[in-house]
Amino acid sequence: MTDPAFVGRLRELAQLQKLLAEAADGRAVTAFLAGEAGVGKSRLLSEFADRARGGGAHVLRGACIELGGGVIPYAPLIESLRLLVRERGEAEVRALAGPAWTVLGGLISDFTGTDAEAEARPDARPGGQSRIFGAVLRLLDHLGRTAPVVLIFEDMHWADQSTLDLVSYLTRAKTTERAMLLCSRRSHLPPGHLLRMLLAEPDFRRRIDELELPGFTETELRQFLGELDKLGELDLDAARRGYELSDGNAFFAEQLMA
Repeated sequence: MTDPAFVGRLRELAQLQKLLAEAADGRAVTAFLAGEAGVGKSRLLSEFADRARGGGAHVLRGACIELGGGVIPYAPLIESLRLLVRERGEAEVRALAGPAWTVLGGLISDFTGTDAEAEARPDARPGGQSRIFGAVLRLLDHLGRTAPVVLIFEDMHWADQSTLDLVSYLTRAKTTERAMLLCSRRSHLPPGHLLRMLLAEPDFRRRIDELELPGFTETELRQFLGELDKLGELDLDAARRGYELSDGNAFFAEQLMA
């Protein structure tokens, strides 16, 4: 199936753009985008990220990874830094990041080829976690001096404890940084889930903005399926049946059409 044009989600997109505008004005923001698997969270984040870049913002984006028996500490942070280096080159990122890169560069030394002895992983040193937390906050502050920053962490339902601690720290420590931390997660988290426990903390919850992404309406789903079926003529009865079976879930509807 081809990647369809962006359909619907105008209300949610407007909410995200409003939060970015607040961050650009000097009120650091943490937002959580929730939705069931396949509903279109990543597609919305991609559209928002493209528009934020088009408006001049710095955009860093990474995702948590589901592994069978282990975890990768700081997986979305590492991915976002690695992609930033790939897009702009290490020299430019060093200049953009300022002093914070002394610490953060060690996290991705395996990808950049940085001398491991000269820039060892900061999380392996005494007080490593606090060094990383402080460096990320300094990075956001330093980047924010030239343009607002959007830091996107996807699939937080798979986050390890280190990533959750980082999100908790950034949310509580942020002040006037021109930064927006945007996390996505699945709507339903089982009892005892680490992220669910973090979201239940009153002090954390009052510091975040939460958005719930619903399924498509029948009209939106028909438009979405029409974008997928540009080479043919969309059968309206099939589209209606697809809506009934998928309950507006974009991924399920796409698979039904396939």
